[in-house]
Amino acid sequence: MEFKHWQVRPIERLGLRVGVMVELNKIVSVCFRCINVLRLEQLKLYEVLVSHSRHQLLVHESFLRPLLKLLSSCANEVFPIEVEKGLVILLNQLCVSLMHNDELLDLFFFTSHNQGPAK
Repeated sequence: MEFKHWQVRPIERLGLRVGVMVELNKIVSVCFRCINVLRLEQLKLYEVLVSHSRHQLLVHESFLRPLLKLLSSCANEVFPIEVEKGLVILLNQLCVSLMHNDELLDLFFFTSHNQGPAK
């Protein structure tokens, strides 16, 4: 899927930089003492990147895979209210992006051409 006439802005370059979002996931997962604070900041970062990229970052695997991993890590967890609010805001922003371009929905079920449905 390609989007025409899209110029990468500095904040979007951060989201596309190979490994940045993966490393952020690793850091958050090993910092047990402050995991809720870090997870909230991670949720906020994704929300800002998704909202400012006008759904363009979601088509890039280097951004999408860590996002899906973050969302999977939130399943069956009980968080403080601030973290829950951050998660709801991010999910809302993702829904808004999907409403603007329903082709993006496929990305959440098939993360690559060689792979089955996303888990």
